[in-house]
Amino acid sequence: MKVELSGLHKILKDPTRREILKCLNDKGPLPYGELMDLAKVTNTGRFNYHLKVLGDLIEKLGDGRYALTERGRLAVQMLDEFPERAVQTRDPKDNSKKLLIAAAILLAGIIAISILLILMATNVIKL
Repeated sequence: MKVELSGLHKILKDPTRREILKCLNDKGPLPYGELMDLAKVTNTGRFNYHLKVLGDLIEKLGDGRYALTERGRLAVQMLDEFPERAVQTRDPKDNSKKLLIAAAILLAGIIAISILLILMATNVIKL
């Protein structure tokens, strides 16, 4: 499977595939089982899928070990030069504060309408 530059982002955005490339870059050619262990993949079907998607970024050597191709080394170099930005997560407290404010505003509205209805019912306010 040949990797096109336009599809490289899709291939490299997966953390498992990035880990496979990193392992091969750091350790050199590796046998299937060792690479699978280092990449922390426990399902062989899932691992085979990732190897297939990596296409010509990796190659299987004559002795059965997997290694980076020249394209694979360039992909790793690109990953090193343009590291993935950390995903910023929201603080759950921020959401609970917003929910508390919304509930307080809703409660204040219900109280105001209730008072208005009571005053209208007792003829204090006529509309």
